Amino acid sequence: MNTIKVIAILILFPMMSIGQPVTDIESTLETVNIKTGKRKIILQEKNHFEAPNWSRDGKFFIINSNGKLYRVDRKGKDKALINTGSATRCNNDHGISPDGTKLVISNGIEKSPGNFSSAIFILPVEGGEPKLITENTPSYWHGWSPDGKTLSYVGMRNNDYDIYTIPVDGGDEKQVTFSPGLDDGPEYSPDGKHIYYNSYQTGRMQIWRIATNGDTYAQLTFDNYANWFPHPSPDGKYIVYISYIEDQKESHPFGKDVKLRIMNLKTGKIRDLTEVFFGGQGTINVPSWSPDSKMVAFVSYRSLEMGYSHQPAFSLKQQKLELDNGTQLLYTSLSPSRIPRNQKVPLVIALHWGWDRERPIPPWFGKDFLTGIIQPAFEDINPIIIAPDCPSDNWHNPVSENAVLALMNAVMKKYPVDSSRIFITGFSAGGIGTWYISSRHPELFSMAIPMACKPEGEWIRDWTNLPVYIIHGTNDELFPFSDVENIATELAGKKATIKLMKVENGSHYDSGRFIPSLKYSHIWYSELDKE
Repeated sequence: MNTIKVIAILILFPMMSIGQPVTDIESTLETVNIKTGKRKIILQEKNHFEAPNWSRDGKFFIINSNGKLYRVDRKGKDKALINTGSATRCNNDHGISPDGTKLVISNGIEKSPGNFSSAIFILPVEGGEPKLITENTPSYWHGWSPDGKTLSYVGMRNNDYDIYTIPVDGGDEKQVTFSPGLDDGPEYSPDGKHIYYNSYQTGRMQIWRIATNGDTYAQLTFDNYANWFPHPSPDGKYIVYISYIEDQKESHPFGKDVKLRIMNLKTGKIRDLTEVFFGGQGTINVPSWSPDSKMVAFVSYRSLEMGYSHQPAFSLKQQKLELDNGTQLLYTSLSPSRIPRNQKVPLVIALHWGWDRERPIPPWFGKDFLTGIIQPAFEDINPIIIAPDCPSDNWHNPVSENAVLALMNAVMKKYPVDSSRIFITGFSAGGIGTWYISSRHPELFSMAIPMACKPEGEWIRDWTNLPVYIIHGTNDELFPFSDVENIATELAGKKATIKLMKVENGSHYDSGRFIPSLKYSHIWYSELDKE
């Protein structure tokens, strides 16, 4: 009984997953410039729509929603229903002919009472009654040969999904791939010599290319993402595809953390085209390049119920800030890829540990501290984290102090920071800087979190009621635990709000062991806030 149910689900899932209505979703049709990465919103609705095609003249897009197709003008001001005649169960596998005059659709037809399966049809691009092309089902369109004579698609035959082609007027289909596992997303190269597709034949979904006649093939991606739907640019220089951050086996579900990636076909070099966002099924299933090969259209989503993805995704960047003294401050930042409207987020300032003073500090030295220690401890609260590189010999001087404050100011102008949750932290040399800067500007911070260090006495002489959460190893070789414990006792005697967390048997260099205590810091602070 159980085995039969599992088999039924595996067979039906690819058909069920395409064009499924999703409620409580905001859909955003966007374009992204492949050179600059600049994104532009074309259309945003509290409605679930999918899979943009960009017209051959660049003047409009085609999207699908709830079984129907719509034409959206280039500026997103006009959205019009396309007449697809008797085809009222259109899914997200649709496209435009090379000459721009015809529209190909994948539409559910009733094979038996209540049982619908996808077939491929062609109709005029302006709308009309569609003509059936594929007798065999299920069939999902993905590519049109440059000469306009052949369609490529994925079909399930003998319980296996493979790539097929068929003449544009119908007839006998030709099987192109025979590999075990799901093959999907077949799209022709602009010269018609190859078909790009995604395949699970290695046990992970990767991008492949096969000669149109099926003679030769090659795997193009080898990473740990789940890669789907490669789309060659009209000029033949690139492919853009969607990558799921987590392995999805042979499915491409909606509502996951994904990003668009771009490959230079001459060099094979791959880079991220977008940050991680909430998407998946419906984001970029079909050809969506601009005619000039400069931009790509796609759909991102937002859960109206949750405000963001099931797990907030982050964007890591290495950046520069021009300071008033004419120098540049290098810093690494981690920020939520999408911040819900009207929501403010915490800010964490992370001051890195020491370095070899006999050599210049390596560029973006704070990145490892951010990703290795700070992010694991704070990512649950969906913060912005900034980790500047120390601009002088140490963190406890006016040069470093002013640089940190300038960076804070710049970030708070750019992002909706929650002023009640601004935390400054640092380890060893950075911890000393944490004591120094927070003692001089307690009004700017919500909590100070110094780790593996101790302050100068004058810094805490007039300590105000800024909560301080100290983390220290009991076996610290550079700063004896007893010294730090005495400082905590002194502050407590001044009625300061203080917490001392021991890392039992922790040495000065056991930074990874500080993460659990650091993770608890914002919980401790939130409990203070309730008192």
